Amino acid sequence: MSIIDIKEETIKLKLTSPRSKIRICDDEGNHVARPSSEKIRFSNSYIEWMITNNELIQIIIYKFSKQEVRDLIKELKKIKISLRVSDYYSRAAQKQKADQVIADFSIYKYEEVFYSFEKNIDQNLKVKITFKMGDYTLAAHMFVLIGLDCQNIKLENNEGNIKDNGPLGSGARCYWNPSRQTIIEIAKALSHSSKNHKNDVINLLKDL
Repeated sequence: MSIIDIKEETIKLKLTSPRSKIRICDDEGNHVARPSSEKIRFSNSYIEWMITNNELIQIIIYKFSKQEVRDLIKELKKIKISLRVSDYYSRAAQKQKADQVIADFSIYKYEEVFYSFEKNIDQNLKVKITFKMGDYTLAAHMFVLIGLDCQNIKLENNEGNIKDNGPLGSGARCYWNPSRQTIIEIAKALSHSSKNHKNDVINLLKDL
């Protein structure tokens, strides 16, 4: 099974890998190291999908008519605010010396300070944008977070249904069928990351 499988009706997401574009995290952003075997509480856990422009476009291809695509382009063109030009577009390390020496080594604590831009789409769905260092500059990393207690998803593993406060189990996957309005809100939220990103999405839509 591929990690992400976008079909006409349903998006299928593989949930068992701790080091992929699809991971399980809690509401503090901590990732689950062993989702197949660790107990996971639905009420404070999310499926974190690091979504790409092409994956967003693939969903739109299946869900939207030509006229709906044109309407979405108009909506995206109205977006004027770019998170990239805000005061919170930054990522820096802070160094603090600890009051201890081991074998003539001074001890220093390093903390990385950065900001996350988050928006609730509905009660159990949100988007998150963070900026991480690329080759030469900070690059936008965009995530869709789906609450495990969302009523609009179906969770399964190789044994059957997945239960709250238990491990996801072998072969765990999520089936999600978002509405067109949900997809519109995700596209609009992600297009706020930067002017260039918004324009890239619009150009991909124009090619449909």
